Amino acid sequence: MKLHIIGSSSDGNGYVLEAEGSALVIEAGVPLKAVKQAIGWQITKAAGCVITHEHGDHAGRVKEYLQDTTMPICASYGTAAALATKTDGLRRGLTIVKSGELYELGDFKVIPQRLEMIDQEGGHYTHDSAEPFCYQIWHREMGTILFATDTYCLPRRFTGLASILIECNYAQDILDRNVALGIVDKRRRDRTVTSHMSLANCIHELTHKTDLAETKRIVLIHCSDDNSDPDRFRREVAQATGKSVIVAQAGTTINFNDKPF
Repeated sequence: MKLHIIGSSSDGNGYVLEAEGSALVIEAGVPLKAVKQAIGWQITKAAGCVITHEHGDHAGRVKEYLQDTTMPICASYGTAAALATKTDGLRRGLTIVKSGELYELGDFKVIPQRLEMIDQEGGHYTHDSAEPFCYQIWHREMGTILFATDTYCLPRRFTGLASILIECNYAQDILDRNVALGIVDKRRRDRTVTSHMSLANCIHELTHKTDLAETKRIVLIHCSDDNSDPDRFRREVAQATGKSVIVAQAGTTINFNDKPF
């Protein structure tokens, strides 16, 4: 199993898990051409694509994927509804998946999980989108992984994870400094802290909401261009978790050859 990182930033997010004879695309925020290139131009290997939410850097290429492939493009009902105007007139639409249910895409087994917190006034999502999901993904070559991005927390506790792909978007001190210098305006600052995961929150969620006993590696995704420090993030998350930590960089491939537990 290989993880191809095509894009992992606000410019576009796209990842491919490539196994022997099959592949799974995660997000539709990068050109389809780049996905094809990552898997040796064998797009028929792709058993499906899962999308976390409707924002352009995660789903901005969905029309291209729908028009030029036959693989199911999976998303929540809320995400599909938000993307409806962008998919009108296409020969087929998105495949709706429900939180907590198991789906099989080729040899991959996928469980979507709604990114939601419950407060005294009812439920509210942890990102400024319609119905965002994180995903648990299983394959015999890698065991179970968790993919979670564009959220400031995880929705529940996760166990039995061989690998974790988790957002580590910004550090509070770097963000505050950039606001003081005028690099980041207040509106962007407020949106960042309510819809993205900070270094501190990333460490907290990994150490409090995941059982790391079976985890081999943590991949930090969606690091901000302005408000992050990849070397620092890798070092601090590694120190807090005791795990191998990799910062996602576009154009790189990571070996995920792990036997399931």
